[in-house]
Amino acid sequence: MNQLLRPQKFTYGLLALAGVVLFSAKSVFAKMIYAYNVHPVAMLYLRMMVALPFLLAFYFWYENKYPQKKAHWRDILQVIGISLIGYYLSGILDFIGLLYVEAAIERLILFLYPTMVLVLSILFLRKEAKLNQFIAMIVSYIGLLVAFADKLTMSNTSMFWFGVVLIVLSSFLYAIFLTLADKLIDRLGSIRFTTIACLTMTASIVIHAFITGKAHFVGYPSQVYLYSFIMGVFSTVVPVFMFNYAIEKLGSTNVSIISCAGPICTLMYSALLIDEPITLYQIVGTLIVMAGIMFVYKSKTAPVEVRSSDYRRKEND
Repeated sequence: MNQLLRPQKFTYGLLALAGVVLFSAKSVFAKMIYAYNVHPVAMLYLRMMVALPFLLAFYFWYENKYPQKKAHWRDILQVIGISLIGYYLSGILDFIGLLYVEAAIERLILFLYPTMVLVLSILFLRKEAKLNQFIAMIVSYIGLLVAFADKLTMSNTSMFWFGVVLIVLSSFLYAIFLTLADKLIDRLGSIRFTTIACLTMTASIVIHAFITGKAHFVGYPSQVYLYSFIMGVFSTVVPVFMFNYAIEKLGSTNVSIISCAGPICTLMYSALLIDEPITLYQIVGTLIVMAGIMFVYKSKTAPVEVRSSDYRRKEND
């Protein structure tokens, strides 16, 4: 964390923060598209088809720049396998859940994935945990309950809680993805890994859309195309590679601490762009969750640390 205060690292910290600000708008743009009765699969299809040309261009640029460092086919297959879980299936559940849950609440639930990574790392990777880590997890979930406090007194909220369950599952699947991704990121480098993962998600969504009859570009209002373009480019591709570059320079733990600004950004977007009400419960709950997550990330078992020295060594091999 101290290295974020060094002048030479400040620019990379701002880059990571810009990525957080851009990515945090994803849920809000999804809500704006839902206002035009667009199916979740159709929306994901539009989003990823917009992103596809940029992903392909970056992938081929990267492979041409580092032709001496070929990825092993077993590693590629493993990335594809875990991406089907952590990107494709997780994304489907997330966007369906967004039909029933406010964008700010959705971002808050997804933001709990570091605590899930911590538990999975302890259970399956046999990493050690400290008492303060468990306290941090408890604090995070107390914050989530505080954010939900006004929902507990509402009637007819069964679909809201259905959406919550879907988003919790989405967050859990993403946590599995991160837990399994550690060694693959180390072998492939974070940029190549993320590009392959995003391309896997794109292919999966396209196949899903064709099977379900949602793979078409015509017939939507102009606003849907505009929001899909903004979400596909500025809330998907651009922040992903901003994050990768910041991770290379600062490490994933420091970048993840910066990402604590995400729920607050989504809360502001929700109020400004789609008039979602901001309650005191949401503000207090969000701050409590952010505090808990920061404690998790400051621990030694914080998820998936990619060091710039390791990354540069791989590119020069």
